[in-house]
Amino acid sequence: MKTITKHILLLLAVASLYTSCNAKQPQAESAPPMVQADTPSQPETPGLAPQSPEARPAETPQPPAAPQKAEPPEKPSREAISPPGSSHDTPAATPSPAPPTHPQALGDVPDEARPVEVDTAHETTLPPPPFTHQLWDQLLKKYVSPSGKVNYKGFLSEKEKLQQYLNQLKANPPAANWSRNKQLAFWINAYNAYTVKLILDHYPLKSIREIDQPWDQPIATIGNNTYSLNNIEHDLIRKQFQEPRIHFAVNCASVSCPKLLNQAYTEAKLDEQLEQQTRAYINNPRENTITPEKAELSALFDWYQEDFTKNGSLIDFINRYANVKLKPNAQISYKPYNWNLNE
Repeated sequence: MKTITKHILLLLAVASLYTSCNAKQPQAESAPPMVQADTPSQPETPGLAPQSPEARPAETPQPPAAPQKAEPPEKPSREAISPPGSSHDTPAATPSPAPPTHPQALGDVPDEARPVEVDTAHETTLPPPPFTHQLWDQLLKKYVSPSGKVNYKGFLSEKEKLQQYLNQLKANPPAANWSRNKQLAFWINAYNAYTVKLILDHYPLKSIREIDQPWDQPIATIGNNTYSLNNIEHDLIRKQFQEPRIHFAVNCASVSCPKLLNQAYTEAKLDEQLEQQTRAYINNPRENTITPEKAELSALFDWYQEDFTKNGSLIDFINRYANVKLKPNAQISYKPYNWNLNE
């Protein structure tokens, strides 16, 4: 009996303690509840009454966050990389925008980025390139055969290039300080180039003699002067240079003429070229038939005999270049001249 009474008293004490705890609980909840984010709810303590829905803060269930795709780190610009030895712990800085182009902001632009200012007030004008006979040389190599045959149709296809060369001749007349060979080469090339132009202006034709006064037309303008082919040959070349070998260099566009050389005459090679042309013409059996006792020569040697005999006889001049030497008393005659076009 005493044991039962003790158990009843113990249960009454526990019940009284439980009632006292529940009576104090609402006062503790009058203060704003502290919410801890992402803290898992604690399981209810056995024997304690659960909180009412009004006292418990509402929690909205959050869906699980979608996994984000990892992006590769952005490559820092050259300007954002700290120099060796830097103690910066901060991330690489974003590259600065391009420097402003406003004139007042150019003081902040590096020297290599500044626009270059050209001082036009003190510009030096380069001298023009020296005059050469390159254009004429190119045309000759292209349209004249080694034997001297001229492709006038080919020349016609590049008539503008020929005119360009003639314009160069006009703009570069021989100067007083030019050497003798340079001046002579200029006039020989001019004579031959203007002869080709004369043919092209009347092409097609069978002979240069079909043209009215072909050698007296004022067709060549050099500097401030205008010349005919006769002016160039007789008044300039023959008179000023006293060079008999020029008769084998200037070309009259005919079969019996000395062949048109397929290269331009130049100051450096003039003597060699004149020697080559003279020797080739004198030893051409079609134009000159030579035996020790007798020579049938081109009519050139008759027309210009005074040029070939200034330093000796005509036989002396022929023997200087002929493979077969004439006797001093050899008989001399002249062949008819073939004026057909040299094509």
